[in-house]
Amino acid sequence: MLTLSQPEMLARWRTHRGYISTVEGYSPGLSPELDTLHLAQIEAWYSRLLAEGPESLFDPVDYASNTILSSAAGDQGVTFSLPKGAVRLLRVRLRGWLCDARIISDPECQEARWQADSFTRASADAPVAVIHPGGFVSLYPAMPENIPETILCAARHPDGLYHFEPQALEWSQS
Repeated sequence: MLTLSQPEMLARWRTHRGYISTVEGYSPGLSPELDTLHLAQIEAWYSRLLAEGPESLFDPVDYASNTILSSAAGDQGVTFSLPKGAVRLLRVRLRGWLCDARIISDPECQEARWQADSFTRASADAPVAVIHPGGFVSLYPAMPENIPETILCAARHPDGLYHFEPQALEWSQS
């Protein structure tokens, strides 16, 4: 796993894109204008990687230890808001669930609406997480203690660095 600062990422990006010096004293493409373009490309690439890329290509963040759940999702569900920097929910599990929740990104779909009814609501052996607009997440079923074991997200790390596997640069070409 690579962990790069913005200047280190810019240098790697230049090299990956073919902007490397082949003649001593000559550095093609090293200008403030081109660096600004490269930084915009880097941000677009990294955002896309986190939003769409395979989990194996970046370093997910687990927010379970610092997320507080509330019982505002109705009598049998709990809720939380995705933390700042979280781009995509990858896995979520409460203590007492037998597996990770199935993540539903359309709160209007039939399975999401089933969570409002006690007869069709998810169970501990097949839990559900419903993502609502604005990053609000409802978890079903609620458990006696509602303690999150896992809330794994594709996210910008708090350290501001880029965390990814080297082959992620090749993924961006597909």
